[in-house]
Order: sequence, then structure tokens, then C-alpha cells
Amino acid sequence: MDKAMDVKFDELPWHDTELLSVNIDRKNPGKCDEVSLKIRWPNGERSTLVFTDCYGFEADMNFGIVAEESILDASVSDEDDRLSQIRSDWRKGGVDLSNLKLFEIEMNSSGSLLKIFSLGFNAKN
Repeated sequence: MDKAMDVKFDELPWHDTELLSVNIDRKNPGKCDEVSLKIRWPNGERSTLVFTDCYGFEADMNFGIVAEESILDASVSDEDDRLSQIRSDWRKGGVDLSNLKLFEIEMNSSGSLLKIFSLGFNAKN
């Protein structure tokens, strides 16, 4: 059974962690919009990272490279042009997204970049 871990995104050992898969859950649009990443940490353990209450997802993936998709770096931010635009768009409809964050994950092997605009994040073993 999956066990939730209480972790901070910036404190995870990102460098040389391997991205195994990306999943977008839109089975219940507007009520459960999630992006999940399956990863293998440098110590060999596997986890699923789940980004909940997503308002945007950008994946600039480069394929064709024969190598594990290792992570160079990851960060979380409150400031970004696209983040500001999403907040502004929803504010017009009366929705306050001041707690919306940008989670960025940059790949080592391919130079790929994932951007997840989400209100929440958790990790499961």
C-alpha cells in the first residue's frame, strides 16, 4: 500500500534521480486535475510524486536519446510570467490562485523541461 511522505520539494535529492514516467489524470476534469511522476531516487528507491489541483502543465521533451532520463535539477517558485498569467486569467472569474506554485524539473540526459502549475504536491512510496 502507498504511504504518503511529508516532504518539501526543494529538499529532495533531485540530482541524478531518474524519471520513469509521467501521467496526467483528467478522469474528473476540474475536480481532480493531477500530474504524477514515477521516479527512482539515486539510492534505488521508487516514489510517485503527485501534483494536485493543477492549473497548467508544460512538457518540452526531447526524445531519441538512448539514455536514462535523469534529472539535473528541480525547483519550486512563486514567480514566473506564465504563473502570473494563469493567476490573472482565473482572477477575472473570481478565483484566487495566490497559492499557485510552479514546479520545474530539468532533465540531465535530454535537456527536457517539465513545468507543473499546481496548488499541492505530495510524494508516495
